[in-house]
Amino acid sequence: MKETMLFDSALFPLTLVRCSLEKEERLEEGNGSSLSFYLCEEGDMSFFFPETVIPLVSGGAVYVNRAGQLELKANSDSTYTRLSFQRSLADENSFTKEKYLEPLFSSQLEFAVLSKQSALPLRRAFDTIERGAFGYELSVLSSLYEIFGIIAYEKQDMLKVKKEKDERLERMLSFMQSHLDEKLTLPDIAGAGYVSLREASRLFERHLGTSPMKYFLTLRLEKAKELLEDRSMTIGEAAYRLGFESVSHFSTCFRKLYAISPSEWRDRF
Repeated sequence: MKETMLFDSALFPLTLVRCSLEKEERLEEGNGSSLSFYLCEEGDMSFFFPETVIPLVSGGAVYVNRAGQLELKANSDSTYTRLSFQRSLADENSFTKEKYLEPLFSSQLEFAVLSKQSALPLRRAFDTIERGAFGYELSVLSSLYEIFGIIAYEKQDMLKVKKEKDERLERMLSFMQSHLDEKLTLPDIAGAGYVSLREASRLFERHLGTSPMKYFLTLRLEKAKELLEDRSMTIGEAAYRLGFESVSHFSTCFRKLYAISPSEWRDRF
């Protein structure tokens, strides 16, 4: 293993380390009292938690929320970057801390896998730290808060986070969940919420930070991961069941979001 310290400062409570592992090399990591993000920069890795194995390829990231056993294995020559920080990173008395950060840090959530899109703010934070330009602390905090917001939304049932609900959005989300096997259009989705196309897009952007169609695609691909766990079902059958026009289109969308093909996901599950 080769380890390079990129940033370590008592003035700004975080540590950034880049590690390189050779193929088949394993590494046990104890988080201690730190919270950490791991970003796979190159290669193909597996993260072993006590009851779960998480595959990560280039561009993939995982947030580790609890101290405990964690083992990394390089399935090929790999490089990853780890950002570790203390809860004091968000010590200011703020609404954000009280409503989102403390419920996340104190929860029983062990880890959270970030989609390739969700990991982009993490990459920005890393680049900002390495540049070290004046005011970098604010930029880094902004990027991390963006990721924490994504995790808090996706894990709100576990975190018991109270979110302001919009009945129109809830109707559209419920409609999406019950029609994952169909090729919905924006008018279909907006109609379920009894809103205009423009208002549907505004609601999704405001509450979820994305468009209705991108969100629906993500829901279908998340369901695809469940279907791929059933090895009696072919990839083509999974794609057909979720309304994709072809296996090729399904595979392209899956790889674009998760940086891994459906067959690779199934093999590593």
